Amino acid sequence: MAAAAATEASEHKLEAEAAAAVDELRELLFRQERNMRDVFKKLDRSGTKGLNARDLRSGLHSMGIDISDAEAARIVARFDSDGSGQIELGEFVRMLQSDPDRF
Repeated sequence: MAAAAATEASEHKLEAEAAAAVDELRELLFRQERNMRDVFKKLDRSGTKGLNARDLRSGLHSMGIDISDAEAARIVARFDSDGSGQIELGEFVRMLQSDPDRF
């Protein structure tokens, strides 16, 4: 029972940290007046037109936003609406326009 509570607390913490990373990206875009498409292209270093968790983590790191592998995976899982395992441009835009309180 204690293990289940600890797992639930860990999952809740991971959700909060992933949501904070998305908020930080929103703020960065706002401060730098960056176009979402341009940022997506910068994050999509491999040119696949989709961001997997590794691409997301590495790209955000290059922009000064450090997240864990687990946080990156959580963000992809949350916003990958078509189940491709990647965040495509449309999903990326929806992610940035989503209500941060409903992560």
